[in-house]
Amino acid sequence: MSQGTLSSVPAWRTAFEAAEQDPENLQLWETLIGLTTQHGANDIDNTRIVFDKLLAKFPLLFGYWIQYAIIEADFLKKNKQENKDDTVISVYERAVSAFPTSFDLWTHYGTYLVESHRNSHEKIRSVFTRGIKSSGRDFLSHPLWDAYIEFEESIEKESVEVAEILKAVVQYPLHQYARYYEKCSIVAEKFPSVFQDMDLNDVFTNTQIGTNDRWAFESQINRSYFHVIDLDPDQILNWNNYLDYEESQGDVAQIQFLYERALVPCALYEDFWLRYARWAAANTDENSILGTETVTNIYRRAALVFIPLNRPYIRLHWSLYEESRGNVDFARDILDSYQNSAPTDLLEEICHSRIQFERRQGDSEFIDKELEADRTTKNEKTRAVLIAHKALHIWHVEGDVDSARKLFQVYQFEDFALSSCPFFINYFKFELSQASRTKSLKYIHNLWKFIVFRTAIPLPVVNDLSESYLEFLRLEGFFKEYLEVDTETHGPFSVQKLHRLKLGGEPFITKRLKFINEHPGVEIDMVSVRYEGLDPLEKYLKDQQNV
Repeated sequence: MSQGTLSSVPAWRTAFEAAEQDPENLQLWETLIGLTTQHGANDIDNTRIVFDKLLAKFPLLFGYWIQYAIIEADFLKKNKQENKDDTVISVYERAVSAFPTSFDLWTHYGTYLVESHRNSHEKIRSVFTRGIKSSGRDFLSHPLWDAYIEFEESIEKESVEVAEILKAVVQYPLHQYARYYEKCSIVAEKFPSVFQDMDLNDVFTNTQIGTNDRWAFESQINRSYFHVIDLDPDQILNWNNYLDYEESQGDVAQIQFLYERALVPCALYEDFWLRYARWAAANTDENSILGTETVTNIYRRAALVFIPLNRPYIRLHWSLYEESRGNVDFARDILDSYQNSAPTDLLEEICHSRIQFERRQGDSEFIDKELEADRTTKNEKTRAVLIAHKALHIWHVEGDVDSARKLFQVYQFEDFALSSCPFFINYFKFELSQASRTKSLKYIHNLWKFIVFRTAIPLPVVNDLSESYLEFLRLEGFFKEYLEVDTETHGPFSVQKLHRLKLGGEPFITKRLKFINEHPGVEIDMVSVRYEGLDPLEKYLKDQQNV
């Protein structure tokens, strides 16, 4: 970091270090930006560093891109170098590359060129046409259209170029469509050749209907810009409903633009990216305007820029998609890269996906190699997954049910296995399959009891396994066991014997029941209760003190 005015300001140095240590915290960056603009008039180097780091992390903050360009322009003006504005143009080019659907960025970029390069008509026209192509379908993009029309009219009040722009804009369902139609009607009389292939009245009617239909959704949008604060549930529902409507209209270009627009306020929502990727994959063929790399680019942007590492599915789906296209090495690289950077609590799931991937590629030795490596690294988060898949391999490939069961049984009491969902899900599926084959509950029923009473896997997972077991018991007519499992899963707490025992006996149970009478809906961390030996009531009160 260069030395200058900012480096000598203690508050700025503190803010800079805080933002670097916690780069996901937008509030820290905003504090740093404030101090930078306040004290950095003579320190363009550090100012650039701050804006570059912020906008690399949050590229959809269009206001900061604009502020960055203005700072660069002011710096040139102050140093009497206005004719050397490559730095300003570079900022705008990076901005529209990072956020191409922002009509605000394109409008400011075009306006800047009009003011600073007034005679460079083709250069200015190129920026406006690129902007219209990238963001001109936005319902509120009239500032960009207006700036483009104003520029062309500054060259010649009434021209073919103006007529062509108006011909394009009246076909889009925009907020101010009627104003453009009125102007277009006048221009059409002077340039009839431009409009000879269209009926303006029909176009107006269709645009009016389309605009009115979309207003039902547009009027409900409270936040169309990016922010790290969660969206209200009704906003998420409105965007989904809007996408449903647009997809029903069948205009692929319009649909794609609405996805891009929705993924500004919804950029941190994994479900929206998955929806976009699935829609694009279903509409990518030789007859579609979507290119073959469209889906890959959607996944890449989501995984590398927007979706935090603690949300795994976008990356796992990306790997599956690339594998389905035959890009096996690329798919493996995605899994490897994510496994090296993912939070510890997701390593099980990623390891599970990687094992399945290598099995599909025919690498029967992958599990053994990973187990051997695990003996050195002693990664408990992945060991249970590897053992479970080793047992499944023995069963499926070698056909040795007894050896597979023995491997599961040997490790089921280990601490690293007791909290492993993949281990017990696969173990339970294995025994359920054997019970279906032998019509015997010799192993499966004891395993179910063990999972309920002894493991530390989440209760929703336990309940899912219990539901699949209930279905089996009902179909096969094991009614005694069915009633036992049903009571433990769906009965009131007072009759859930295994769950009561898991809490530590009657003294704990009585306290818990009393506390629920006073405060309905109390949730207790069962893992801590079971494995830290804590009284549930004391555990809850302790957690509340730390909130």
